[in-house]
Amino acid sequence: MTYYDDLGNYHEEKVVSEVGDYARMYEAVYESIANHQPKVVQDWETIAQIEILEQAFGKLQ
Repeated sequence: MTYYDDLGNYHEEKVVSEVGDYARMYEAVYESIANHQPKVVQDWETIAQIEILEQAFGKLQ
């Protein structure tokens, strides 16, 4: 991750990513659509993530 702090100083840090399983996620999306199974990620969770990203992006401009 790289960023500039409030004083304009450049920072670069390593961030360890969480281990994930995209195949399992895509399978769950398919099951939700095709077989009416419960969603793994709820609509409100997706909207909350979008709002967080929009706020962060707005601060960059």
